[in-house]
Amino acid sequence: MGDQGAEGDSFDRIAVDLQQLRMEAGAVSYAEIVRRIARRRAAEGQAPEACRPARTTVYDAFGTGRTRLNAELVGEIVAALGESPASADQWVRRCLDARRRTERSTSVPTEVVSTATDAEIPGAEPSHDEVQAPAGRPSGTKVVALLAVCLGVNLLGQLLVRGLGLPLYLDMLGTAVVAMALSPRLGVTIGLATNLAGAAFWGPAYIPFGLVNAVGALVWGWGIHRWGMGRSLPRFFLLNIVAAVACSVVAVPILITLFGGGTGHASDSLTRNLESLGVPVVLAVLEANLFHSVADKLVCGFVALAVLGSVRRAVGATGEGKGGPDAFALRGGELMGDAFANRATST
Repeated sequence: MGDQGAEGDSFDRIAVDLQQLRMEAGAVSYAEIVRRIARRRAAEGQAPEACRPARTTVYDAFGTGRTRLNAELVGEIVAALGESPASADQWVRRCLDARRRTERSTSVPTEVVSTATDAEIPGAEPSHDEVQAPAGRPSGTKVVALLAVCLGVNLLGQLLVRGLGLPLYLDMLGTAVVAMALSPRLGVTIGLATNLAGAAFWGPAYIPFGLVNAVGALVWGWGIHRWGMGRSLPRFFLLNIVAAVACSVVAVPILITLFGGGTGHASDSLTRNLESLGVPVVLAVLEANLFHSVADKLVCGFVALAVLGSVRRAVGATGEGKGGPDAFALRGGELMGDAFANRATST
C-alpha cells in the first residue's frame, strides 16, 4: 500500500490505491466483490438481510472526489480482494486517519448512526465512519462548456442522420445528457437551442421539432430527478420508452399539419408501406414515427446513462443532493459493464 500513514493521506489517495489493488487482484468486478463480502458476512453469522452490501456502495469506495468513506467497508473490500486481516486493518486505520484530517480541515460534523449503511436495507443511513458533506454545486463555467458541447453533439447527430440516411434521429443525445446530469430546465434549453441553431443548416422547417426535443428533455429530466426511474435498469428502460412515446405524440401532429406526414426521414418509407396496406395516414405516421423513436430514445438514453456520472464529476456536481440522480443512474456505465461481464461469465 506504500506510505499509507503519511501526512496528507486523503480519501482520493485511498480510492486510487484501492483501485490499483483491485487491478492487481485481477480486475475483480464490483459485483463479484459484493458477492465475496456477502459470503464473508454470512460466514461470520450476520443477519441475512445485512449480508449483501449495495453494489453502488461498493463502487463508491473506488471513486475519487469523495467527501465520505466507510472505513469498515473498505476493510471488507480489501479482504475480498485477497489481502490478509492485518492488511485490511491497516486500510481501516488509514481511512479513519483520513476522516480525522477531513474533519479538522473542513469542520464538517460527523453524524453517529447505524453501520447498516452497507446493506441493501430501505432507509439505511450513512455509517459512523463516514463524513457527511453538502452536495456539490456545479461550476458555472463548466456547465456552460457542457451545454455548448451537448449542443454540438445534437447537431452532429442530426448531420450524421441526414448524411448517412440512418433510421434514427440522434439530435437528442446531448439533450438527454444535460437533462439527466443537470436539470430538466437546462435540457429544454439545449433542446430548443438545437433546433434553432439547426435552422441555419437545414432551414426553418427544422424549428418546430424543437418542441419534440423539449418534451424529451422534460421526460428524461423528471424521470431521473423526480420519478425515481433511475433506480434500476428496468425502470430506466421504461423511462426511455416513455420518452419515445411522448416525443411521438408531439411530433406526429407537426408532421401531419406542416409536412403532410413526412420530411424525407428514413421513417417515411415505413409510413408509405403502412399506407399501402390500408392503414390511415395518421396511424401510419404515428406507428412509423414511434417505431423509430423508440430505437432512437433507447440509444440516446443509454449512451447518456453511461456517461452520466463522469459528466457530473466533470462539471463539479459531486454530490447527489435532494432530488438528484439516483445512485444507479450516476454509476450507469460501470453497472452496465458489470452486468454484461457477469452474463458473459455465466454463459
